[in-house]
Amino acid sequence: MARFLQRYLTLCCSNALDEADLKKARALVQSGHLDAAIDKDVALGQSRRVNQTPMVFVTHAGETTQLPPGGVTYSLMKQYFDYLLRP
Repeated sequence: MARFLQRYLTLCCSNALDEADLKKARALVQSGHLDAAIDKDVALGQSRRVNQTPMVFVTHAGETTQLPPGGVTYSLMKQYFDYLLRP
């Protein structure tokens, strides 16, 4: 995992972070402090059978609902949230 994250930082973040912040990010990855959080996220994705991105789950009133795979439009998501949050 650390090798993947180091490569990700180099390819994706080197243009967004200055050298000092990139060095801090690399040190954080090397430290292993992120491993447990990543493992937890992976386990959650596996338990929900996530097999593509984007995949969105909405939890409301103790129920989790998967939105249609591949994403939804803003207007559809707004309608859904308005429905869930109605008085």
